[in-house]
Amino acid sequence: MAAGSAIRDERVDAETCTKGATAICFHTFPRSTSESEAGNRGKNLNETGGRILKIKDLRDEMRRVDVEAKVIQKSETREVSSRYRNETYSVADAIVKDDTGTIKLTLWNEQIDQVNVDDTVRIENGYIRSFRGEIQLNVGRYGKLTIL
Repeated sequence: MAAGSAIRDERVDAETCTKGATAICFHTFPRSTSESEAGNRGKNLNETGGRILKIKDLRDEMRRVDVEAKVIQKSETREVSSRYRNETYSVADAIVKDDTGTIKLTLWNEQIDQVNVDDTVRIENGYIRSFRGEIQLNVGRYGKLTIL
């Protein structure tokens, strides 16, 4: 930047941004659907500053969700084969609850032995997917499962 030049803070709308305006366009996306509710902003934060969501607020296709819940049930471990690799994985389901509802939490491999009935767990950076008509909470590759 040349000496004496200034940075202009110029706000443009999304339509102008997509039409190739000569401006720097910033897009802000909420971490989750319920975070965009103004009345809930800033409440129930975890240690990393993420918003702890209630189970009743979870919807299919949500990403980067943080949830704290108590494990009330855990299924037996079963083996599944990968469609893409010649590998077998262990999987189990746990039912977790908070004061607003319950949801199935999918546990893979080493996560299965970490989680027991009556544990309180925190899932950070998890995601929600529908499987056989039921939404499920998943930790995923980039998520974190912590026993509290």
